[in-house]
Amino acid sequence: MEKLNFSYNWNGKLDCQAFTTIRLSNKYVVGQTLQVFLKDRFLGLAQVFDIAELKSVYELNIWQAMLDTGYDITETQTVIYNLNGKDHFIKDWSKKKVYVLYLRYLENKMLFFNLNDYDMQPNRIVIPENYNHKLDCNAFTVLIPEKANPEVDIFQGEILKGKAVVKECCSVPVSKMTHRISMLEFGLPANDGIALYQSHFGSQEKAYLHLIKYQTENY
Repeated sequence: MEKLNFSYNWNGKLDCQAFTTIRLSNKYVVGQTLQVFLKDRFLGLAQVFDIAELKSVYELNIWQAMLDTGYDITETQTVIYNLNGKDHFIKDWSKKKVYVLYLRYLENKMLFFNLNDYDMQPNRIVIPENYNHKLDCNAFTVLIPEKANPEVDIFQGEILKGKAVVKECCSVPVSKMTHRISMLEFGLPANDGIALYQSHFGSQEKAYLHLIKYQTENY
């Protein structure tokens, strides 16, 4: 079975149920199961559920960059150069395709105990559960029915996880939530993610997906 090796737990993503990785090889396919290693430590089996093919590293958007490394686009590009440039002898990065792999561990890492609802105030978002273990990452998504302020305090229940800034925000039709959004938001396939979202917020169709980053980095 193919190995997927990591030298560092960028953005703390490998502790999540679903995560991404940016690779230069096109050898991976949707449905493929991979052995995930952090250096020499086996973390588990993960399945590729989606792949985004980009013409070059310069096509990375802020969502892909921050959710993968915890850094902005320029810093993420630098990480890719440093990790891959020497081994691959790439002379022209503008012509080198990159692939964003979306993966989910086969073993369920999530246990939900808190059945409380979200609490949203102007400068505060209370999330009842650490869905996808995302709140332990530097950058993560939050899907809620209204736009958050540019700076917010993020709580998991009564615990303050950190002060954060909203880097990007876009509207999402709940009924058309994609696997990518649902997996990275909740660690669940789209149908289950939609059901979970509606259990908190009811049947209203319009939601806002926020890209959020803590002001103080964990990784």
